[in-house]
Amino acid sequence: MMLSHYRHEHLVPLLGNLDDGSEHMRHDFEKEKRLKSRGDYFGDIPMSFRHEHLVCLLGYSDDGGENILAYEYLPNKSLDMYLSSATLSWIQCLKIYIRVARGLEYLHNPDYYVHLQIPLQDIASATNNFAIENLVGKGEFGKFYKGQLILRSGHESLINIVARRLDRSNGGRHEYIKDQFWTEISMLFRLKHQNLVSFVGFCDEDGEKIVITKYAVNGSLDKYLNSPTLTWMQRLRICVDAARALNYIHYDTRHNFRVIHRNIKSSTILLDENWDARLSGFELSTATRRQRFVLSPVCGTFGYLDPVHTETGSVTQKSDVYAFGVVLFEVLCGRKAQIYSKDNRPEYLAPLATKHYEDKSLDEIIDPDLRKQMDRQSLSIFSHTAYQCLNRQRAQRPNMEDVVKTLEKASQLQWKHENPGENLEHLKIQLKDIVLATENFADTYCIGSGAYGMVYIAELDHFDSKSWSAREWKNKDELPKKRSSVAIKKIISRQDGEGEQGFFAEIEMLTSCKHKNIVSLLGFCDEGPHLILVYELASNGSLDDFLGNTNNITTLLWKQRIKVCLGIACGLNYLHTTMDDKERIIHCDIKSGNILLYENWEAKIADFGLSRFHPASTVNTNNIAGTEVYLDPEYLKTGKLKKESDTYSFGVVMFELLCGRLAYDAIYNTDNDKGLPSIVRQRFSEGICMDMVDPKIKEETDDNIFTLNRGPNQNSLDTFSKIAYQCLAETQAERPTMEAVIKELEKALYFQENNKDNLKISLEAIKLATQNFSDSNCIGGGGFGKAYKGQVPHGNGHNIIVAKRLKGRYGEGENQFLTELEILFEYKHEKVIGLAGYCDEMNEKIIVYEYTTRGSLDRYLNDDGLMWMKRLEICIDVARGLDFLHETSIVKQEVVIHRDIKSSNILLNWDWKAKITDFGLSLICPMYQEVDYLMEHVTGTVGYVDPLYMDTGFLTKESDIYSFGVVLFEILCGRLAFIQHRDNNPQFLARLVKDKLDKGRVEEMVFEGIKKQIVPESLTTFCKIAYQCLHDDREKRPTAREVILQLEKALEFQKTVLKFIYVWSWISKPEYINRKQKSFLQSGWNMQEDYEVWEPKLPADYKQIIQMSKSSEIYSDKMKKDIYDMFSQGILVQEGKVVRHEDNEKLREVQGVLTSKLWLSKVDGKKCHMLPAKDVLYDSSNDKFFNWKPSTES
Repeated sequence: MMLSHYRHEHLVPLLGNLDDGSEHMRHDFEKEKRLKSRGDYFGDIPMSFRHEHLVCLLGYSDDGGENILAYEYLPNKSLDMYLSSATLSWIQCLKIYIRVARGLEYLHNPDYYVHLQIPLQDIASATNNFAIENLVGKGEFGKFYKGQLILRSGHESLINIVARRLDRSNGGRHEYIKDQFWTEISMLFRLKHQNLVSFVGFCDEDGEKIVITKYAVNGSLDKYLNSPTLTWMQRLRICVDAARALNYIHYDTRHNFRVIHRNIKSSTILLDENWDARLSGFELSTATRRQRFVLSPVCGTFGYLDPVHTETGSVTQKSDVYAFGVVLFEVLCGRKAQIYSKDNRPEYLAPLATKHYEDKSLDEIIDPDLRKQMDRQSLSIFSHTAYQCLNRQRAQRPNMEDVVKTLEKASQLQWKHENPGENLEHLKIQLKDIVLATENFADTYCIGSGAYGMVYIAELDHFDSKSWSAREWKNKDELPKKRSSVAIKKIISRQDGEGEQGFFAEIEMLTSCKHKNIVSLLGFCDEGPHLILVYELASNGSLDDFLGNTNNITTLLWKQRIKVCLGIACGLNYLHTTMDDKERIIHCDIKSGNILLYENWEAKIADFGLSRFHPASTVNTNNIAGTEVYLDPEYLKTGKLKKESDTYSFGVVMFELLCGRLAYDAIYNTDNDKGLPSIVRQRFSEGICMDMVDPKIKEETDDNIFTLNRGPNQNSLDTFSKIAYQCLAETQAERPTMEAVIKELEKALYFQENNKDNLKISLEAIKLATQNFSDSNCIGGGGFGKAYKGQVPHGNGHNIIVAKRLKGRYGEGENQFLTELEILFEYKHEKVIGLAGYCDEMNEKIIVYEYTTRGSLDRYLNDDGLMWMKRLEICIDVARGLDFLHETSIVKQEVVIHRDIKSSNILLNWDWKAKITDFGLSLICPMYQEVDYLMEHVTGTVGYVDPLYMDTGFLTKESDIYSFGVVLFEILCGRLAFIQHRDNNPQFLARLVKDKLDKGRVEEMVFEGIKKQIVPESLTTFCKIAYQCLHDDREKRPTAREVILQLEKALEFQKTVLKFIYVWSWISKPEYINRKQKSFLQSGWNMQEDYEVWEPKLPADYKQIIQMSKSSEIYSDKMKKDIYDMFSQGILVQEGKVVRHEDNEKLREVQGVLTSKLWLSKVDGKKCHMLPAKDVLYDSSNDKFFNWKPSTES
């Protein structure tokens, strides 16, 4: 027994010895986990991990071959038991969140890999001091040695290992090799799957860096590509294993991140003693918590590299899919991905195999002996899958989940080809096992009931079809078994015998149907009077459970609802289509209760008890079967059963999903109508069918696509509802085929998934707006490209925009384009520049922003017209923007690091409100990653870059805080952060500031134009927090939120003292204040007063009216009171233009222009009137307009 040797006040003490025979001891433990094998660490959490927010491991036992873990008892069970209840208060939820975060922070510290460290002496002994006879392979950065290692965990055990010893002599790339080393350790430690190489430990001692894994007896796949040793069945099995491993690292929900392998090839697929495949080679891997591309230097192996990666530098999971497609063709063709011709030129398999596939001449490059073993259909599915993986367009490549399914299907077909005449014995499950699993069909296991039986949930051993498809099982006793949660349907005995008929019909149907959208039959039992069917368990229940549960807090997005319908339609199309001389099937009972929802809301058709085989197009019957509201009216009336009868029922299900209610909901049962179909027909005839749409999807937004609209795409809705309505046609002849339904649903899905086109602006429109990128419209430029001001039509007027045009076709600029688009779309905030659209056509990449009237902050640093209070407000605006990027994105579990905060990247609107812009260099990183920094090439602007980031390459959000501190001092000092003197000696503001502050000479730095405005308390508070931002220790720098609090305090000091002086000077002792002081006090206070007093009195839409003017900029300098006076007198809106009355010499003629309008304000300024110009009189004596007829408010 190994006992915990740690003691802590928050740890439950060890209660006793598991081997002492005390039965009460075992019952004190909530969990006893039986382990299948003993590896490099015991269980899923190493015993050296101890923390108050981790469950406490009390001990373990491995006597008698039984491996048992003992944990502390936790009375309140797991968190998921409380998520759908109101048991937890908001405060409790926050406390739980904080504790989980602290536990994760403990686990994610790299120092805690120390329990996996293996002494160099032990490794040298295991490999006979890295003897040449133990060398089993070489790589670019090291060598591989086999050996036998003694593990000392509890008791000594000897295991066969491979030691990957990194090359110490490659000094030029030491840091790169070091990164690879820790990357591989991190990946192998966190990823656990039967088809991944088993991690034993590592060594980081005396300059040696060694990774230890378990030895794969048969080496790597590349050694057997052209060997007759591997049969076609074995090759299929290896490919399925490797695909499962890739699918696990790409999509498995058990880890909260996705891994891109980046080096998939036949030499990284290892083969153990059973020829099972294990994926290795994780040194180049990268992890991401979202399905987005990763920007990185091109790395990998020629012949396997995704061409999109080599062109753009971006890599995704689909890059691994491409490489895996190359491996599939290697396995099929028996040759490596890259070979050299006689003239020493490389030849690549991928283009060769692609060409032969497209020319239908694959047999020319497949070994003839191997080809003789292949089932024709198995080969067809395998080669088509490999071909799809090599598609040049990433979006057209399959994901690994689909690859696994198609390869499993190919493997099943090959097995049937080699083992003809199989019966259903492998599906039989003994009654005693089912009775034991359900405790004799106890009510606690019952999850549903119907006219033909009861349904139970239980854990049960059953035939494992997936393993069977990947192995050559020779007899029934060796058939693979799997234990999982299943649905058990116990058929009720009925006098009409329909229950028994349905039982055998369902077995016949489901064993002949193999499709991803048809429920899988795992087994059956027909002992004595008991008729039992065992199915795969639907993790999300049935569709009617979802639609009928009013307390369900889960909302299916519109895109997910379309996918559910697509799944049903594909399943029906499979049933209705005759293949391989099999009869087609009519389901006869399509309804939401017979649609099961699995992981990721994948839909599968279930309950084939009423289904019928039929060779003809029509079956005439007097025995009508089905569910009333879903029944085909023509079938009900005439007894004619056709596949179009299923189409009608499916149409009802489609409208259930559209409306969010079951077809037989009480709301649809009125005096004149009965059920959903009749209501649908009525609404369509009245043209108001959209009123039926589920309110939940009307309000949805999808964070994964570009769209400015709330709710589903209208084209998608229209396409969906139109085809659904066609399915409900009164006669069978009018209904569409399932192929037509699938086509329309795919179109509806396309409209929804490409909703981002609402943001897309044509190149022609941008050229028109910017006068074909005229130099006169250019307002700025940089390394990324140039920015152009433009006008786009909007209503009766126009909007001013800024179009930033990317330089060149490829390279860093393109990466900046993609990064900035993603951030501006996903992170919307009033202090972040708004995204108006984008263009990506004709090799042009353009981002369109909202226009900010005053331009960038750097233009106003030495402008004494920008007063101290306004400068403080600008600083607060920027701090709020940074706080949003750094902290308030907690819902997304990510942080945005800007990486280029500077005064030229802060834009000012006409009212001096600040917005952060230019996110081309920004990074999105997980909030709770294992380390608090990112290793990146240093980027940014000289004078603003965090010195720690510059020196070490370690980047955190505190690096933004440093840059912001420089900007704060720019605003105070009225000068830029970096000045190049004539003698070429640069002067940095940050150094100068620190020197002055350390010497107590802060006043010398303040810009002369504002020096006399600043009250001492405001200056002290400002300098203190700005100086703290520049701290050499990043942990002592404040957060953006802390900066906000201090800047608001500085602003409040300024306001309070200024107001006191103003009031005291003007009321108490006016004789002691001179004209200059009066001017200063008035200007400082009146600007604030003007905004607070007169802004609310202006019309709510006054900014839109001003924007309609040709010269909207001239209004930006006006006080709010001046704008109010101007509106009180009136503004003419004529032919989309704004004209003030004093600017027009012929305003008398306005009465003759009937299309013109005139804006007039009431005295209080709260409302506007829109008047026809002919109803307005002009009095030239006092230069005013008057309304001489009653008007209607607009």
